[in-house]
Amino acid sequence: PKLAAAYLIRPGTRLHGSYGTGIRPPGGTDLAFTDNPALLPERTQSYDAGVEQHLLGNKLSIDATWFHNRYRDLIVSLGGSLSKLSQYHTGNLANARAEGIETSAQLRPARWLSLTASYTWLESEALSLTGSTGLVPSYYYLGQPLLRRPKQSESFVATVRHGRADLNIVGNWRGHTLDVEPNLGAFAGWYKDPGYQNVGINLNFRVRGNLTAYANLHNALDQRYEEIYGYPAPFLNVVMGLKWSLARAR
Repeated sequence: PKLAAAYLIRPGTRLHGSYGTGIRPPGGTDLAFTDNPALLPERTQSYDAGVEQHLLGNKLSIDATWFHNRYRDLIVSLGGSLSKLSQYHTGNLANARAEGIETSAQLRPARWLSLTASYTWLESEALSLTGSTGLVPSYYYLGQPLLRRPKQSESFVATVRHGRADLNIVGNWRGHTLDVEPNLGAFAGWYKDPGYQNVGINLNFRVRGNLTAYANLHNALDQRYEEIYGYPAPFLNVVMGLKWSLARAR
């Protein structure tokens, strides 16, 4: 289930919050390498609270949100010193959390121009296994940051509209993350995946009716980076084409 609520304090100022839960059923690998007949889904519990403020005659919107995610019943292998926690090879005993603050701003100074930017600060850590004090899954340490979750990240979008043409300039910046070798996993140790900056330019031109011509410039800065360790992103490249929509043309 998920619940969300908002309260308008006064015109232009709004409080908002939400609460939700989720599950991830055991996957094929989890089921293939276990002798546990009662393996359960992994569970998440999330909640957030924030405030949104409109300024400059609603041309500028600023939002700040605090969020917290709790991960429970994560599936973990229980060999070695962890075997005392269960009679099975794997179990729903791992725990983790992630929390932080997300801020965003949207500015529309004119009908033909809009700007959007966001920034996120994230703290994450591995917690003790259920039924233990200070024990964590093999190859981890207590309080270790979670994989592929940057402490800092930013993004922006600038959109310019003129007649039948739309121009978008998009960009994102991500700080370094903790990752593993994709073939061997945590067994081979931990790696620091450096942060990166990425900028793209998208141009759309409505030729006629539902027909649109587009050109997308990816990795405009021609940066060498890896979103996931071991998988290099393509260098500067351009994609062009035509697209036709089934929706009614405006």
